[in-house]
Amino acid sequence: MAAAEIFESLCLKLDKLLCGTNQAKSEAVFPTLDQLNCLNFSVPTIFNEVKACRLIHQFCTSLDHTDERLTQLCMQLITKLIVLQHIPVDGTTLNLSVRWCLQAATSPNKALVLDALLALEALVRKNGHNIPWLLDLIVQHAKEVIECDGSTQPQELLLVAVYKCLEASTDIPSDIEPSESLDQHFADCQTIFISHLCNNPAINSSVAANKLAETCLQGLNNLVHIQAASLQQELGLILGIVRSYMVCGIKGIEFSQPVKLTPTVLNLPQKNQKSAETTGGAKPRRRKYRFTKKKEKKVDNEVRFVVSSDRYNPATIRLDYNSDLGMAKRVNLGHSCSCHEDAATVFTYWSSFMPESATADKHNLLSCCLLDPTSKGKVCALNVLLGLITRSKTYLASAESKEKTASFTSFSAMLGLTLIELNAKLCLSLSDRSVGVLTHALKCLAVLAQNTPYHRMAPGLITKIVRNVKPLVSFRDHRVQVTALVVLGSLLMNEPPLPETQRAIFKLEKEPEARPERPSLPAEDEEYFAQFSSDEEEPEAGTSDDSMSWLLHKCLRNLGVMFDNAPAKLPVLPVQLEALQVLSAMSRNYFETMMLMHLNYIVRALEMSLACQNEEVALHAARLIEFLGDAMGKGRRSASLSGQRCSIAPRRGCFRARIPYCERWAAIVWPAFHLPRNKQVLCIMLLFDCSKDEQGAVRSAAARALSVCTLHQSLQEDEGFIVDATLAILENFQDTHPIGRLKTSWSLGCLSDSLVLIHSAGQGGIPDAILLRLLRASVEGLSDRNYKVQSNVGRTLGNLLQLLDEKRLEDPQIQKVGGQAIEALVQTCGTSGTQSKVARWNACYALANALQNPALFERVGATNWQGTVFSTLGGLVVGCKNFKVRINAALALSAPRKREHYGTSFIPLWAALLQALDQSQTIEDLAEYKHRDQLVEQICLCLGHLATLLQKVDLSPLEDRLAPAADMLQMQVRRVLDRLVPEKSGDLVAATSAISVLESNGNIYSAAEQRVLACLKTVFVTQ
Repeated sequence: MAAAEIFESLCLKLDKLLCGTNQAKSEAVFPTLDQLNCLNFSVPTIFNEVKACRLIHQFCTSLDHTDERLTQLCMQLITKLIVLQHIPVDGTTLNLSVRWCLQAATSPNKALVLDALLALEALVRKNGHNIPWLLDLIVQHAKEVIECDGSTQPQELLLVAVYKCLEASTDIPSDIEPSESLDQHFADCQTIFISHLCNNPAINSSVAANKLAETCLQGLNNLVHIQAASLQQELGLILGIVRSYMVCGIKGIEFSQPVKLTPTVLNLPQKNQKSAETTGGAKPRRRKYRFTKKKEKKVDNEVRFVVSSDRYNPATIRLDYNSDLGMAKRVNLGHSCSCHEDAATVFTYWSSFMPESATADKHNLLSCCLLDPTSKGKVCALNVLLGLITRSKTYLASAESKEKTASFTSFSAMLGLTLIELNAKLCLSLSDRSVGVLTHALKCLAVLAQNTPYHRMAPGLITKIVRNVKPLVSFRDHRVQVTALVVLGSLLMNEPPLPETQRAIFKLEKEPEARPERPSLPAEDEEYFAQFSSDEEEPEAGTSDDSMSWLLHKCLRNLGVMFDNAPAKLPVLPVQLEALQVLSAMSRNYFETMMLMHLNYIVRALEMSLACQNEEVALHAARLIEFLGDAMGKGRRSASLSGQRCSIAPRRGCFRARIPYCERWAAIVWPAFHLPRNKQVLCIMLLFDCSKDEQGAVRSAAARALSVCTLHQSLQEDEGFIVDATLAILENFQDTHPIGRLKTSWSLGCLSDSLVLIHSAGQGGIPDAILLRLLRASVEGLSDRNYKVQSNVGRTLGNLLQLLDEKRLEDPQIQKVGGQAIEALVQTCGTSGTQSKVARWNACYALANALQNPALFERVGATNWQGTVFSTLGGLVVGCKNFKVRINAALALSAPRKREHYGTSFIPLWAALLQALDQSQTIEDLAEYKHRDQLVEQICLCLGHLATLLQKVDLSPLEDRLAPAADMLQMQVRRVLDRLVPEKSGDLVAATSAISVLESNGNIYSAAEQRVLACLKTVFVTQ
């Protein structure tokens, strides 16, 4: 008979027997309960949870807790049902069973009390928030047991069970928000846990003592997750407990009494939003480290290391309940504290966990990473170290190491010493034989390499890291290979690029036979080097060229490139992906020194990667092509690259290869025109072929490349190419896919820039019919839901409206569409929303371009659009919260060149601009503060431009608006003149001349007009 059937039959039997409580029934219940306890509950046995929960309810209501023999068997069964079969107990049954267990725990029978406490622990775990009225009774009983004298073994076991009950009561599900009624219970538990850890440090004296300490640490860990807000009060003491207990079990390190840690008073720098100085172009993405907030006990869930493939995961670490699990609980408490506290506060405790030298106190995290007797314990410590480094990376930029010249050690120097010691110990940990330890140590080295300012550190750190990591690139386990490549890629991405990195990764000259002199680091740092290999080893067999970097050679072999006909076996997928990532990082700062001479091998690797059936490999290869194209474009190389530009020809049917080809061409279009004419024509024809591809992504990429080509002067002279490129872009703009439509809208903007240049040069341009299609498509695109498409199309319309000269505007259709375009731009300027601000300032900028065309005012006047445009722009410059929109609105108001273009809006615009100048000092959003000066400058320049167009009839209406703001305007104009260079302050200088001419042209002015002239002359006078 199956176990499930046996359980069903025994439950039916018990259901009948538990109807009474006499002695006869009690004797009959005992063997049935004994048979139930003998069942194998480690396998699924119960399929009716309701029946099992009803059985627990019958125990509490039908059996007296004074019947010790039956009660003990019931307690054991309840524990097995909940722990092994995961039977949920809630509601009335939970309330009754907890009370019944508490009553049984008062028995003088120690064995019964122990079983009752174990059952109570199983009932309370994950259920403490459902019985807040009973938690006080549990704490009260726990205090009575704890205060009881006695040191016998049963007493120790009872203590463990009591503390486990308290720990279980603090184990609340992560998706439950505890009520305020539980705050006092949590405070009592925290006091009990801390008191035991600080006053009874009998660690390693017995198994029970170890379990007591681990239970208290886990209880504190639960409370940290629950009461993160109140963590600040006891943070120093909790971290002091972690510091004392994390080195337990390590030989040679004595246990120290936990004391409250005092944070270091530091003047921490604020987080800089701007990235380090870069050379522009595409950037390889840095890896991010994600931390889960769930209260998991598995170490591998605490810190997830994100590599280039979503399918790659480090080795799973599963810990048993012995010293390994104890180590996990000790260090995970510190990790929980660091995750729930802000990074600045946690960083002030770094000096307590990170040593500054090899002779420092061994009560630190690095001692656990190196000296813990188990590999799993080392992995736990390394995971915590990874979290600390990741959260503190903002402050690591302040580190530096230099010779001590003052009587004190600065904060940056102390941080520099700490980073040197971190590098040293992590390099030393690479001599471990465990794959898990190696993987996690390399992860720590990777994030440390990303965030260490090596340009401010003593030379030699990068060399030591590369020397120790280099052998692991060929390690037997692919996980170690991947993380070793991650470390080297992080070093290559470190800014600014250093010669030491280049020498370590790529040495053109062989080392002399004598041992090279070590860099200038402290003497105790000689232990940096794990005994793997050195740079003086023989090069790998099959190396094609002595000048090739060993890392480039390894990455190419990982991608299947064969050297000297030596067979190359492709590694597993994660290694291939990481090799492509390393090549992308190398191309950013070391393209000319490491990759330029070996492009033929790189192209061969790209061809094989793009032909790979795995999409991830092809996508990473496409990404590498983008980086290479950017590096080629920056280098402006032509002769040395002429043989490689067309080597990756896009094949029909392989769209993954055609997309990077188009994007690569767009990145290197300028030096590409130094190629022979036949290759130029070939590349252009391939782009036109891609623009008609079946895949929308290929078409949009080709349209982008064609639009960039139109900016080249030699192609601007080819009217046929301009027309064909325009038609190709127009056809692709009908794409309904959001990404494709966005890319093509950008192509329209780029094309319109080229058309303006062609028009300014007096060349032919495009036919009117095609221009009309462009205008209609752009007007339609301005109503797109995507604000980025609106921004690109608005830029396009501003350029196209500049092309509408008087001859073209004689066409009624073009005149009608021109009016619609202006109305659409005005409507876009008036939209509101957080995302629409980008479209709004682009629409204002487009109007600034369009209003420079005098033909619009003469031929597109039937709709009376001027009044709408100027009133909308005037409202924006006064009331818009976004300063960039106001700046571009003021720029558009200064675009018209004649007084009659403003019409009746001239005087109201003076009032609007003066009001806007006065309100420019009122800032609601501090993010707009950086644009305030630019806004004031643009408003003053716009007022200067209006002053150059003044006529006699404008003076009297202007008096009431100018007089109240004259002093403020004069002060702001003076400041603008002091800030701006003469080339940009032409409107203000011209305003003085225009006012002088207006004053001396022989007109007779009234007293009011003379006052306005005098005021204007005072405001715009230049020294």
